[in-house]
Amino acid sequence: MKTNNELLRWVILLLLLTPAGLLGQNRKDSVAKSADGLTAFKNLIPDSAQTYNGLFRIHRVKSNFYLEVPDSMLSRPFLLVNRISKGAAEGQSETTGYAGDMVAKVEVQFIKGPENKIFLQKLHTLDRSKDSSENGMWRAIDRSAFPPLLMAFDLKSISPAGSGIIDLTAFLLNDNEITGFDMLSRSKLGIKSFFPERSFINRINAYSTNIEIKTVKSYSRLIDLPMTYEFNLSVVMLPQDVMRSRPGDKRIGYFEVIYRDFESNPQRVHVSGRITRWRIEPKPEDIPRYLKGELVEPRKPIVFYIDPATPKKWVCWLIKGVNDWQKAFEKAGFKNAIYALEAPVNDSAWNLEDARHNAIVYKPSEIMNASGPHVSDPRSGEILESHVNWYHNILALLQEWYFVQAAAVDPQARKLPLNDSLMGKLIRFVCAHEVGHTLGLRHNFGASSAYPVDSLRNKKWVMENGHTPSIMDYARFNYVAQPGDGFTQDDLIPGIGVYDEWAIEYGYRWFPPMPESEEDAVMKHWLGEKINADSRLWFGTEETSLDSRCQSEDLGDNPAIAGEYGIRNLKYIMKNLIAWTAGDEGIDNYEELRRMNDGIWKQYNRYLNHAADQIGGGLITYRTRMQKGKVIDFVDRNKQKEALAFLNKELFVTPEWLITPDIFALAGGQVALFRIGSAQGEILNRILSENTFTLLSFSQENAPEKAYDFSELLNDLNKYIWSELSSRKPIDAGRRNLQKRYVERIGALLSAKKEIAAVSFNSDFLSILKAHTKELERKVRAARSGYPDKQSLLHLDDVQERLKRIPEQKN
Repeated sequence: MKTNNELLRWVILLLLLTPAGLLGQNRKDSVAKSADGLTAFKNLIPDSAQTYNGLFRIHRVKSNFYLEVPDSMLSRPFLLVNRISKGAAEGQSETTGYAGDMVAKVEVQFIKGPENKIFLQKLHTLDRSKDSSENGMWRAIDRSAFPPLLMAFDLKSISPAGSGIIDLTAFLLNDNEITGFDMLSRSKLGIKSFFPERSFINRINAYSTNIEIKTVKSYSRLIDLPMTYEFNLSVVMLPQDVMRSRPGDKRIGYFEVIYRDFESNPQRVHVSGRITRWRIEPKPEDIPRYLKGELVEPRKPIVFYIDPATPKKWVCWLIKGVNDWQKAFEKAGFKNAIYALEAPVNDSAWNLEDARHNAIVYKPSEIMNASGPHVSDPRSGEILESHVNWYHNILALLQEWYFVQAAAVDPQARKLPLNDSLMGKLIRFVCAHEVGHTLGLRHNFGASSAYPVDSLRNKKWVMENGHTPSIMDYARFNYVAQPGDGFTQDDLIPGIGVYDEWAIEYGYRWFPPMPESEEDAVMKHWLGEKINADSRLWFGTEETSLDSRCQSEDLGDNPAIAGEYGIRNLKYIMKNLIAWTAGDEGIDNYEELRRMNDGIWKQYNRYLNHAADQIGGGLITYRTRMQKGKVIDFVDRNKQKEALAFLNKELFVTPEWLITPDIFALAGGQVALFRIGSAQGEILNRILSENTFTLLSFSQENAPEKAYDFSELLNDLNKYIWSELSSRKPIDAGRRNLQKRYVERIGALLSAKKEIAAVSFNSDFLSILKAHTKELERKVRAARSGYPDKQSLLHLDDVQERLKRIPEQKN
């Protein structure tokens, strides 16, 4: 048995054999951690950790991911963009859920907080003032607009370089609106539950200006359908050198970043906008040449990559669609400013979701669409990246559009499926349109109204001008051109127009640095001068229903004349529809016949609505005081009457050409008379309304020389729709349906007082309708006694009874 002295000697020996400093270090760590709660760097990030060096340093320790946040990165603006990298099987809605879709975006900064915390704070860019002095306006804004704190991270350690270290693991894996779906995407997909046990962090790539993080997350939809997505979170540092912004203006169509300006007008808050555009600037050494008018290459061009998943035969056409914008940038003084490339292959450092790359992303979807969104810096409007969404079934829509609008003129449109060369040209057109959006351009629905309709049948004129000044309009193909006009395929398909070239010049022409207010004045003056000198540069927004020129799918300055040409072509196509949809040998069904027949009906209805929009139509042309002319005006009375006459000829008089028993026998579908009746009802509801009355009243008050009086409109409708009453001609089935719909529409307006606006209820609107109803009832009563055919007589008895009941209807 050892004595106490022997035990003491063994303890001393054991202490002497312990590695130098080990116990002392542990005691030191324990003391340090108890003092400030932090873990020593080496204990948190061992030598075995995997480290990613880039914009930030990220350390992987087993399944945990730690981020170093140096002081230099605090209060620096970052953009977080979350995209779907792999879409879930059965996990798509109509427009969301596909690979490449952006499902969350937020601008943030890291800030230090108390008690060893680092917060992720959202940037506030809505309110602005340049006065940051001690008593300046910015101080008031700062007190009333404290940005929200989105996330809180505990400080875990301090790196040898002095950077704070936070644990990102829970932030990346949890279900939140930054690293998962935002509320809008969540709603579209019907997300119900999140399953953290089926989720993990997949991969991290670190680059000098961004970090890319892939996560796999599992959810269920409202019907308990399991879904797993792979996301790609891009962490991008916003430019330290904020790009010079350029003012938005209602006279030109750019997307804008909107803010409230508390300084430019000391007596009121001014809501202003700066256009979204890429940073296209000359290289410093090229500035003298640029200012002399020589074309120079930009410091950094816009480059789009084509998704490797895109069918190979379409890649060259997508590239052409991007490159078509080069000539527009040449108007702004830059050559090779934009182009497309095939995506690199077998390159592990390149991925489609990387925020440094712009891409046209191919999506295996039934959606008949394509779109061109972009991501911009909210401080300046600088576009940072774009992913064009290219859905597979856009080809089916292009095929339908081209067939119903161009088959009368282009023999190649008469064989389905369309040949690859023709489809390639259509792809090129749509690609150019969507790339226009990525450059900051909005739809210009007014552009197509700039050209006289008859000019669109002049081959030489169209070759020089195109059939619309802007590819950003929804003016698809030249349906005005007629067989025998001599048009080639290329004459029918739109391209970059004169408005597009001007819009790019406005957005991308580089000017030497000058004060913002001075540059804004220069831009406003320049814009006014250009528009005054060339009416083709007028911009008509897609966001209004008040301007009758701003329509979708239209052509020319007179919808009645253009529609008549269009319907003439539809009649020609309908006569040949069975033969032209036969397709290649081996196609043994009538699917294409049914589909193209439906397409003809849709196109026919477009022509009707274009004309109906003229009745009560307005004209809004934004101008400054330096420009002459009205801002608000109205469609001329004669043009409105011409539109109504067109509707009578092509719709109210039963369009027999649409009644095709031979096609119905093969492809089925709705009964033609029901379809015609539906079109008649839609047009009647549109033009016979309190809204039309109100618009015509505005015209009567403000431009009486142009006004089309509401009573005159009713009289013209009566003359067209009830023309058989004076002649005692038999009323065919289509006309009988039309007349019943007309009576029901009048009855609905007179009986639904609660649905009528007070301005119309207390005006002459109802008085005129009541008088019109009484007069119509008198005419029907007088006509019925002399009607020769039984079916017309039964119909008039019914109509008379309905007219008598109208005053008896209750509110």
